[in-house]
Amino acid sequence: MESGEIADLVVFIVCVSAFLLYHWWYFCLRGTRWLPHENLNLWSTNLKARSLWAHVMMSDKREALAAVHTVRNLIISVSLLAAAQASLIAQLLNILTDPTKLEQMEKYAASDPITKGDSFLSPEVKVALALGDMFLSLLLFAQCVRISVHLGFLIRIVPENMNACLPFRETTFVLMQRASLFFALGIRCLFGFVPLAFYMTLGCLALLVSTVILIIVMLFLDVIPTTYHTQSLLRSSADAVVEASSYESPRLSGHCDGAGVSGHQVAADTSRPDISKSC
Repeated sequence: MESGEIADLVVFIVCVSAFLLYHWWYFCLRGTRWLPHENLNLWSTNLKARSLWAHVMMSDKREALAAVHTVRNLIISVSLLAAAQASLIAQLLNILTDPTKLEQMEKYAASDPITKGDSFLSPEVKVALALGDMFLSLLLFAQCVRISVHLGFLIRIVPENMNACLPFRETTFVLMQRASLFFALGIRCLFGFVPLAFYMTLGCLALLVSTVILIIVMLFLDVIPTTYHTQSLLRSSADAVVEASSYESPRLSGHCDGAGVSGHQVAADTSRPDISKSC
């Protein structure tokens, strides 16, 4: 193999490994270890919240209708994402079967400074990888919709007879977590399509840069620092309360005193600085 092909293969393996390791850290380790301060992991938080939501919905008959509407909203959201993916999959299939477009992509990738035109993977394979990623995301969304349809029936029948439907109650919790997992993985496949799209059009360097940027963006989206923001919010609220309690409006005091305010008092009040303007 040429040096450019070796570099292309190494960069591809490193980028895929980094993407997979990040999601192993996020899903398996709950994405809070090895960080400088306390953080909130959206995946684990949403997983617990949805389980508690299912428990509340199954505990009261009056909540069954709200539960069915919530599940329906999830199905509609996933269906919209799948519809957008369908057009993108059609475009990728068109590129994969058009030799002219494949040659154009190869010309774009030839300007890559790392491989210098010697790519380990052919344009057909690059497009096939992106297409496979989109198909995987579509299948995960389809499985999420499938499970959500079953959840709509289970959540409705369990409150009718809690004792007789106890096995269905446990099944509902499992299916709720499974639907959440498939939805999250489908979104992750959409994120993974971004570096693959840059890879098949611009080459190896674009894959490396886009993967690094994507992981940083996902870290900011998935993990929220709670300690610093909570303390700063409480500190700001406390300062606002102290400032509001120590502030007395001159006009308000004048209206409250009425006609009994003397001229000296009015002059003294008007000589006070207007704090509202400085704020």
